[in-house]
Amino acid sequence: MRKVTKARSFVDIDKFYDNSSFLEGMFKLRIIGNLLVILLFVGVSYGKYDVRYSQAKVCFKEGFRLYNRCKFPEAIVKYKEAIDLFPEFAKAWYFLGRAYYKLGQVENANSCFREFSALSEKDKELQNIYLGDKQEKEDKKARSITTYRRIACFKKGSASTSIAIDSHRDIFLVDFGKERVLKLSPTGTSLLKIRGKGEAGLKKPYGVWVDREGNIYVTDFAGDSVQKFDKTGRPLLSFGKKGRKKGEFLGPEGITCDREGNIYVVDNGNNRIQKFTSSGDFLMEFSEGLTQPVGIILNEGYIWVTDKEGLKRFDNSGNLLGRFSPRKGSSLRGLTFKDHIFYISDADGYVHEFNPISNTWQTLKLAEGSSPMDIKVDKHGTFYIADFNRKAIDIYMSKPSMEVSSHSSDFDLIIDRIIIDRFPTICLVATVATKDKRPLLGLNVGNFRIIEDRLEIPRIGLATPYQDKEDSLFIFVIDKKKVMQRYKQEIKDLLRSFTENFQIGHDAGAVISVSDKVRVEQTPSLNRLQVQNAISKSLNNFKERTEDEVVFSALEQAVTIGLNLMVKKAILFITSDYKREVSPLLKECVNYAKNNYIPIYVIDYKEGGKTPILQNLASETWGLYFSFYLTKHLGGLYRKIKDHMKTQNLYLIFYESETSKWSGEWVDIRICVGYFGLYGEDRYGYFVP
Repeated sequence: MRKVTKARSFVDIDKFYDNSSFLEGMFKLRIIGNLLVILLFVGVSYGKYDVRYSQAKVCFKEGFRLYNRCKFPEAIVKYKEAIDLFPEFAKAWYFLGRAYYKLGQVENANSCFREFSALSEKDKELQNIYLGDKQEKEDKKARSITTYRRIACFKKGSASTSIAIDSHRDIFLVDFGKERVLKLSPTGTSLLKIRGKGEAGLKKPYGVWVDREGNIYVTDFAGDSVQKFDKTGRPLLSFGKKGRKKGEFLGPEGITCDREGNIYVVDNGNNRIQKFTSSGDFLMEFSEGLTQPVGIILNEGYIWVTDKEGLKRFDNSGNLLGRFSPRKGSSLRGLTFKDHIFYISDADGYVHEFNPISNTWQTLKLAEGSSPMDIKVDKHGTFYIADFNRKAIDIYMSKPSMEVSSHSSDFDLIIDRIIIDRFPTICLVATVATKDKRPLLGLNVGNFRIIEDRLEIPRIGLATPYQDKEDSLFIFVIDKKKVMQRYKQEIKDLLRSFTENFQIGHDAGAVISVSDKVRVEQTPSLNRLQVQNAISKSLNNFKERTEDEVVFSALEQAVTIGLNLMVKKAILFITSDYKREVSPLLKECVNYAKNNYIPIYVIDYKEGGKTPILQNLASETWGLYFSFYLTKHLGGLYRKIKDHMKTQNLYLIFYESETSKWSGEWVDIRICVGYFGLYGEDRYGYFVP
């Protein structure tokens, strides 16, 4: 008979359950299992998050492409799709706001910018990129010299007349009394002495300047010459002699150089400024309005000179543009520039702070017996003052402050689009205007600064097509409501006379008619005959109109036509009266034209007076208003508008990108502009091709 035994599997299991270590192991396995479930759930959720963000980026990229082509309504749709997919997409909110702004919908734009700002507060990286680094903004604040305190005084030399600071904050001091130039460390340690005897031949050095390579330029007051030394003090160049002819001097004092290496010398005894090449060859001179000039500085495309009468501003050709003075009988000497403000030493014991925009002065009284002959400021905002009487260098730094103040924007600097067809060459198309939308002309490359992904671009180029060319686009918007029919012939004659003045190859025209609907009769054309035929065609079928709002739709269509063309633009609105109150559509129309810098010129055929709403339409967009009834004739209309269009601006800013990002990645751009104490900036970007 076979023995029956208990199944081993059951016996083993019982033994295992009786084992406490096994129970502990099973408990751990259960915890691990729960963690795996949680991780799986998180992974799926993150995957969905990542997919939504990737889809949103695709929509954003398409929106940016449309925005860059000035297709703002279509761009808005794509930006909204990106935000619907990923509501925390801060850049999408920012560019959605820009699109609304360019479209004239300011309230919607502000709402988007507020949302962007809120998201940026959570994301410090975005806040730094788009709202600006807090510390950098604080550094931009133009501090008054009266808030500075003296932190050091070096008793060097016997009679100091001029001072210069290099990029290492080393100090170059002219010791007029002992006929030498001293180089000192920031702590006052002597590093180099250039004496008047021997090969250098200095007799009475007066002014000093140091270029980027460390070369030292010195004016010799008694020797009537200019000396150039390398950073070790070895002579490199000498030119000039006593006299009144070109290239000769009578007691030269201040000296400076421009970016090309050209040398500007203050010829005190001859009451003039002379300009030389880097090798000492004479280039030009100017003397208009100068009386015993002393100091000189080049800033933002202008030449600033101190003389016996005060501070004077010249253009690059030497034409006198302005005179400024803090007080009668002041003895202005050296000058320097920091954060759009001039700081000028006064030999009577003062330092003056001058704001050229507001034409306001502040004054700091120095120690009794002081006679500051020169003043300089380094890149950290520290001031150095050379005192003739006290035989000293005084160093001033800002007083500590707990206040944090951001730099407010004084300009509307707007990047309209970016051109990257020839990457890595980047072209930014930008406009600059005051806060009331008045275009700002005359900026040069020195007024702009570009930072790409926090890396400042060292070299940029600038083109101004509006100032360099005469190309213009005139968009005629003809109101065909019934009351205008009586003026049909006058309108036809006026516009034919206008178009007859078109400059062949430079002036183009487009025609839009509006009755109960908007009709584009002619797209932009350089063919004058085509434009004239389109105007004649539009002056038919005048109709009664119950809704004047369609007129503003026509004006918006005119703005849209001009957006993509990089030429001067003008909308000529031929109409009569407008009796309705200001509507939201009118405001939007005005903003659309104004925010894209396209002026509207109104020709009003109302009898008996002017139309306030139409006057406002013209003035708000920086156009002009003409009343046919009051003027009776509009002779010279083409020339009046053409001359007025000269105030339009467009800046093309070129540079070579140094980004190392891969194709398809986003690059942030920040552009800044400074001009006579005013500041503006804009943020943009691009996808690497």
